[in-house]
Amino acid sequence: MIYFQLKDLSNNVKSMLKSIDLLAICHPAHLSAKSNREKFFDSIVEDLNALQTNELYIPVLGGRLDFAFSIVAGDHLASNDIGGFQKSFSNGQFCRHHHINYDQRFIHLSEISHVQGTKDQHDNLVQQVLRLNNNDVIDDVIDKSPLSE
Repeated sequence: MIYFQLKDLSNNVKSMLKSIDLLAICHPAHLSAKSNREKFFDSIVEDLNALQTNELYIPVLGGRLDFAFSIVAGDHLASNDIGGFQKSFSNGQFCRHHHINYDQRFIHLSEISHVQGTKDQHDNLVQQVLRLNNNDVIDDVIDKSPLSE
């Protein structure tokens, strides 16, 4: 299930469940094939790109409300799937963004040296995986994100 919420709403509206709307629903088994994932996410990507480009305009008495796409969030495994990562908690890294392994997870960040991953590094990993085209996993990357278009 994929939900959305307009982020710029006032807190008293945002805190109500009725401000969260269902965007799409699909059984995970149907998304196991790459072609199915692409078909499922194509219209979502198209809509998000339009929203990102055009914004959402809602006329109200005495003015208007403007909204723009800002973030996609989900539980860990769902986010991995959408991000093109393997769906596993035993990958060796506690935090992919900072490259922190499980042995370091209880050490305060100021006490360890870590290299923060960058978008370019991630894009390079995705390109390597796509070039190999043999189901290899490189630093937990298994494919490009269906939202990358």
